[in-house]
Amino acid sequence: MNNLTYEQIFIYNNNAMNKKITLKTIDKMETILNLTSDSSRIKILLSLLDMNVCQDKDCKRDCLKCQNRIEKSVGEIVTEVGLEQSLVSHQLKILKDGRLISSRREGKRILYYLADHHVKLLLDVVLEHVMEDEKND
Repeated sequence: MNNLTYEQIFIYNNNAMNKKITLKTIDKMETILNLTSDSSRIKILLSLLDMNVCQDKDCKRDCLKCQNRIEKSVGEIVTEVGLEQSLVSHQLKILKDGRLISSRREGKRILYYLADHHVKLLLDVVLEHVMEDEKND
């Protein structure tokens, strides 16, 4: 059997839109999915997803693209997800290194938020899929 190289390409057909996917791309996909395979990290991501609702009643945009996103400190995340501060801090570093979340400093506090709308889409799709399965149980 031949071993595939990174130069070899798979074609993904999605509604007449062909995307060329290399094995390197597949490796990156595996990394992202592995980052979301830990229940502590899922709780943290969902905590950030839950609060990513714009407080501006006139805002009609996806708030991950809007400047009005809500961010959380480590302490706020700890309170919400019910995990130890050291564990949350460790998992935040892993998620940030994996580019699923971002942060910014505000005085002495560091505020965390979902990195971009793709992370929200990933969480939305997985959550919808799981909730659909639970309806059928």
